[in-house]
Amino acid sequence: MSGAPVFAAQAVPGTKLVFTPRPRYWITAGTFLNGEVLNVEEITNDAEIPYDNTFSMNAVLTQTNLWTVFAPKS
Repeated sequence: MSGAPVFAAQAVPGTKLVFTPRPRYWITAGTFLNGEVLNVEEITNDAEIPYDNTFSMNAVLTQTNLWTVFAPKS
């Protein structure tokens, strides 16, 4: 995986898989190993980073373990 997009589906003979990418980006904090598959049901401190054709976003993890996500001021 190493930074590359991943799509996984059950392999079934004769099946044609069609999908449309819809980029969504999330941020979280924790201790993870490189290449580790994450169980998203176990992640509790995540925040979605809005994809609105912005080239730069800031994310701050507060003392209460919540994310504040915002576009930097020009």
